[in-house]
Amino acid sequence: MARILFVSNYALPHLGGIEVVVDNLARELAGRGHEVVHVASDGRRPDESEGAAASTAYEVIRVPAYNGLEERAGVPWPLFGRGLGTVLGREVPRADVVHVHGLLYHNSLAALQLARKSARAVRIVTEHVGHVPYDSAILDGVQAAALASVGRASGSAAEGIVVLNSKVWALVAALAPHARLARIPNGIDFVRYRPPVPGEKEALRRALGWDATPRVLFVGRLVRKKGVDLACAAVARLGPHAHLVIVGPGDLDPKLRAANVEVLGAQDPERVAELYRAADVFLLPSRGEGFPLSAQEAMASGLPVVLLDDPIYRPYLTEGTRTAPADPEALARAVESLFGPTARAAGAASAEAARARFSWRTTGDAHLRLYEDVLDARETVARIGLVRYDLATREKLPVVKRLLGGEDGPPAEPCLDIGVGTGFQTFRALGGAFTVALDAWKPNLEVFRSRLSEGGRKATAPLLASADRLPFADASIATVLCSEVLEHLDDDRRALGEIARVLRPGGLAVLTVPCLYYGFDAYMHLVGMKTVHDFPGPERHVRLGYTEEDLRARLAEVGLEVEEVAYLFRPFTKLAMELVSIAHIAYQRLVHGRRSWSWSDAEQAEGGLAFRLYRFAFPALRAVAAIDKVAQLPGGFGIAVRARKPGKAPNQGPT
Repeated sequence: MARILFVSNYALPHLGGIEVVVDNLARELAGRGHEVVHVASDGRRPDESEGAAASTAYEVIRVPAYNGLEERAGVPWPLFGRGLGTVLGREVPRADVVHVHGLLYHNSLAALQLARKSARAVRIVTEHVGHVPYDSAILDGVQAAALASVGRASGSAAEGIVVLNSKVWALVAALAPHARLARIPNGIDFVRYRPPVPGEKEALRRALGWDATPRVLFVGRLVRKKGVDLACAAVARLGPHAHLVIVGPGDLDPKLRAANVEVLGAQDPERVAELYRAADVFLLPSRGEGFPLSAQEAMASGLPVVLLDDPIYRPYLTEGTRTAPADPEALARAVESLFGPTARAAGAASAEAARARFSWRTTGDAHLRLYEDVLDARETVARIGLVRYDLATREKLPVVKRLLGGEDGPPAEPCLDIGVGTGFQTFRALGGAFTVALDAWKPNLEVFRSRLSEGGRKATAPLLASADRLPFADASIATVLCSEVLEHLDDDRRALGEIARVLRPGGLAVLTVPCLYYGFDAYMHLVGMKTVHDFPGPERHVRLGYTEEDLRARLAEVGLEVEEVAYLFRPFTKLAMELVSIAHIAYQRLVHGRRSWSWSDAEQAEGGLAFRLYRFAFPALRAVAAIDKVAQLPGGFGIAVRARKPGKAPNQGPT
């Protein structure tokens, strides 16, 4: 059994979705025999009683912290004192898993950095919401700066990141390209949150003093992000035909109070569960959420649900769910459509969907599987050393990872990686998804096989084959990654036709190729120097590169529709890459006497003097490449494309 350390800003009785999620996940894992410890601040709102926090399932360590930012500005960001270092310094070295909640917070970063130094514990982050829009431009700016600094540092220290939706997937794919991502929905306590038994709803309504007028329930903090203003405005348009019941901590703006608005304040979970069973419709027009936990609770309780129309909610929508734009009239009509005869069927659909999707047992299984996968991937990636210092791969990986995610989060299975090389990109971009790793150069595959861990062998199938003759049935692959391959092929159009053939309808292909945006492919060619790509061998280029227009046309010829294009390797990054190339050419010719080589040949240099010198110079090369972030020049020497085969998208694979 493992010792699992959770770190978050708050713990119950401080009320919030993250606190409830951590508590339920901790209970689930502790119930399976794991030792769970939760470190959080001692922050608590004035209306939150200490008694609600009692738990014997796991240990909670509360660290003194200043909570003025939440009290004064509604920003849930406690400022810990020196006690945090003492507690983490004691608990992190004892943990097998360090699982923090939120990339932005200094307690998360401190725990991850300590865990990385100890080199023992698996390092996991759950990023629940990503960027949250604030009305204040100052707060919005502070959050953006925190994401770019603390968020990026936390992402770099993490080995695995849990997200709830595709929006957060895209954000963390850019911030943490080397972390394994998993989309894991939160679970629900179905003992507490359940539909009412016959006669129970009526009895609860009598006890609450409610008449037959439909009750619209809002559960959440009374802040604008949760949409309490929109909820009040929407129900106001229904006049005396509906009452709004508001549950949650905070003070309601007096301007929003009305005769048909009832404010109950913060309630304990058992009371909230009763209110779900007594109400008629659940309304939460919130912004910047994953998928709201209170919406899941309402669904499990058999309530029809109304949410804002947000693409990230679409995987969770059912017959019992309505969405509407952030407009009071549209929200009012959506709520009203769930009154009367449709309510029973809509509520039953909500409850059925919740039971199918939001089990804490399933969520616990997924977390434990991620912990094991990350530990296994650590072993595999540690064996793939040289490519970690390849500037091209480091720049390309976050873009490829984001394009593979698209709107659906993780890539659908099965995946096909064409041109796997020695496998680093396969594990970082497609890690966790079942992948056929294809390469036409046998030595590359032999290196790849030798470095697979036991778990990696289960999730990956190496295959010796060519991209222009794929040995798969029509419509058998859900996701294709083809990175830096087409330029090597005599018949690239045939290869693109093969990719289109094996893709399922709705399947996704991500391709990267050299780009002729500036009219030439390399500075070295401008001065008459030859590269490894000019000589016969596995790295030879048949063509210098492609323009965006040319690549779009070739994809259209085989029926693939381009969804997004991203340029790679801007001028200073390319300059740093070619400085490395010149040094590598000299090394290969002087030491090995060869003009052509493959990735498997290059890996043989790992650990030698040349590789140590390269590692020493690597920070300077990255500094040269970083000039591009300041210069922001258009175009690039590489291009990445996400294209889709028309038709219904494949079912989402497991994460």
